[in-house]
Amino acid sequence: MNGSMQSRFQSISEVSITLGLSIPTINRRLKEGKIPFIKLGGRVLIPVEFIENLVQQALSASSEGRR
Repeated sequence: MNGSMQSRFQSISEVSITLGLSIPTINRRLKEGKIPFIKLGGRVLIPVEFIENLVQQALSASSEGRR
């Protein structure tokens, strides 16, 4: 896979590390439709943009709670 694709998508294990959630939790959210993904062969890939937006929303909510 080229560098461009690697920067646009993460595997389940990478998302688990990024978000600090267990792999079963990530899989549950995928099944519930709460995390978008694509399948390429046997690989499940999650858009990095979704993860970045999720983190930004969490940080914004956290900073609003401190005001």
